[in-house]
Amino acid sequence: MFDQSSLRATYASDDSSLLDDFYVPALSTAVRYDRAVGFFSASMLSYAMQGMGEFIKGGGTMRLVVGSVLDDDEYEAVLEGKRQKVALDRIDRLLVKAITDIDNDILRHRLKLLSWLVAIGRLEIRVAIVRRGMYHEKIGIMEDEVGQKLVFQGSANESVHALIPGFNFESIHVYPNWKEEVYELYGKPCEDRFDRLWNGRLKNTVTLELPSDTYDRIRSIYQQVSPPPDIEQVLVDQFEMTGDLSSGPFIPSVLNGQNFVMKDHQTEALKEWQAGGWRGILALATGAGKTITAIYGVVRIFEARRNAGTKTFLVVSVPYQILADQWCSVLNIFGIDPVRCYKARASWKTQLNREISNFGLLEDKNFAAAVVVNATLVRKDFQEAISRINPKHLIFIGDECHHHASEKIVKKLPECDYRLGLSATPWSALEDQKRTALESYYGGIRATYSIDQAIDEGVLSPYKYLIHCVSLSEEECEAYEHLSDQISRLFAIKEQGGSIDENQLMMLLMARARVLGSAEQKFIKLDSILQTSEVEPHTLFYCGDGSVESDVVEDRTRDVSRVAQLLHKYGWKTSRFTAEESYRQRDAIMENFRGASIDGLVAIRVLDEGFDVPSCRQAFLLASSRNERQFIQRRGRVLRVAPGKDIATIHDFLVVPSSMNIGVACFLDLVRKEMLRACEFARVAINAQEVNRDLEDMANEYKVDIKKIRQEIESQNYEHYENESI
Repeated sequence: MFDQSSLRATYASDDSSLLDDFYVPALSTAVRYDRAVGFFSASMLSYAMQGMGEFIKGGGTMRLVVGSVLDDDEYEAVLEGKRQKVALDRIDRLLVKAITDIDNDILRHRLKLLSWLVAIGRLEIRVAIVRRGMYHEKIGIMEDEVGQKLVFQGSANESVHALIPGFNFESIHVYPNWKEEVYELYGKPCEDRFDRLWNGRLKNTVTLELPSDTYDRIRSIYQQVSPPPDIEQVLVDQFEMTGDLSSGPFIPSVLNGQNFVMKDHQTEALKEWQAGGWRGILALATGAGKTITAIYGVVRIFEARRNAGTKTFLVVSVPYQILADQWCSVLNIFGIDPVRCYKARASWKTQLNREISNFGLLEDKNFAAAVVVNATLVRKDFQEAISRINPKHLIFIGDECHHHASEKIVKKLPECDYRLGLSATPWSALEDQKRTALESYYGGIRATYSIDQAIDEGVLSPYKYLIHCVSLSEEECEAYEHLSDQISRLFAIKEQGGSIDENQLMMLLMARARVLGSAEQKFIKLDSILQTSEVEPHTLFYCGDGSVESDVVEDRTRDVSRVAQLLHKYGWKTSRFTAEESYRQRDAIMENFRGASIDGLVAIRVLDEGFDVPSCRQAFLLASSRNERQFIQRRGRVLRVAPGKDIATIHDFLVVPSSMNIGVACFLDLVRKEMLRACEFARVAINAQEVNRDLEDMANEYKVDIKKIRQEIESQNYEHYENESI
């Protein structure tokens, strides 16, 4: 029987261990277990199977419902009894991915439990499909051998951290049937809803049984007769130990499901920073672990200073909120719980001032931290708060520090003895002012780690680079040339010391970029590629922010909408990912992308910096970016390593003029800059030889000196800055 005396009405991970306090004791007594856990993903399977060791020993049986998503037309077809195979094949592909992408001991163990239960006929799984969305409700019903029931309802963040209770906020409400009033109000409706869901009677939801082939695939995960050993508690304890925020900073033994060991390039970078007097910039390739490197260095500094009786206050500044959240998540793994100085001021100002006061007054308060976005960093209230911190106690980290190159921000950066800038591309060869500003605060580049090294050493994924040349139409060429003339005149006035309207210049540059981003041939070429390609989950589509006149309606249609419409035409499940979506929406979209509930993201700029999507396998660069930093960041999004990912693919759309405009000055410059990006991408691609032949043919056709372009690329490296004095 369930232990009525120890049962609580509510459990939350901030004040209890749901695994120890609820799942394990309840499931050890249960003989039947019904569970619905939202959309299908590896983390959701793990979420459903937590605490199952004792349940398996007791001989219990289980029914599990997972969700999937279909577009309106597919949903209607399934509703009519057609095209059910489309939905089930999708689940089967996701299952294959869940099996092949295992990189976490907890997930591996829980999938074995799931496999064994299916193999002996004690677990049945069905798929719930809803229109234009997904089945998100997370409910469970446990029943013991005397008929007592526990109905619970709650949520967990659907991310990798859902695997690890100690890292993820989860809360559930429990409605036992022996508390009749509570059960009738809340528990019985959940139980009835699950029953209708299981039997396909829930409104606006289609429930399908898994085919035998998918069950066979699940059985193949674990093929022994005896159940897997119950090692979950040991694994969870190991993970939770690394996330204890009460003990202060420490080096975790486990990171992302693997034993944590610093890579050689990370250790060497920190040594160079130390040799530079704890000032400098680490120019490490995107995906090479800048965040981990910096935090590891902070913890080691803290340990040394604590032993010497000195306190440490860490401030991390980042350009975007999504980056701030990612930093906080990683800091948590290292035992650091920072004040989150972003979102509404009321949510952080009092907490920050209290933290700074305690840091200064309490003898045993030897460490504190804050993460701030750049927009808040320069505000008076934040500046006043951190000015109270002794500069000798302060460590300042500027992530994507190239954002700090303006005079306005450099003046606001805190005085302190420890200064660390992080950026894959702090400045280009032509950005002397930016270099001067950054070096005046951070010092020189102390360490570099190129993309060549990262790929050679397996830190980043190798990639195939495919170029698609698209020509501007005569009308587009005319618009581009006209805008280029206006831009050239303004630059000429500026170079001669004259005064110009900088806003006007910016508007002209943006308008010219939109001509390239919205080139009609791009969409025709993309349509052609999609016709002969299979749907590939974990694909990014980078678009421009331009628009074109629609042939059907008078409204202007943004490029993202055109790309999304093309993808929909060929059966892709996609979501737009732009600045127009709220932060909460973007977070949900990203989780759906990671879990492959959607195949692709159609994005504008928002994904350029900091988003961690290692599972991304393919990118289409439709935005014609010629900004070095931007296209390097975009390449970095698709090169992060992930289990089961042997190679990445980058499709790049190069814009060239029509044949009638070859030789015109502005178009020569256009082709040269497009080829600059292409030559850089081709340089370390696995198909470099093939692409370089095509680029040489292109250079000959458009009268561009490709040798000069390659020399310019070689000059962009940072190695000769490493040993410069501060």
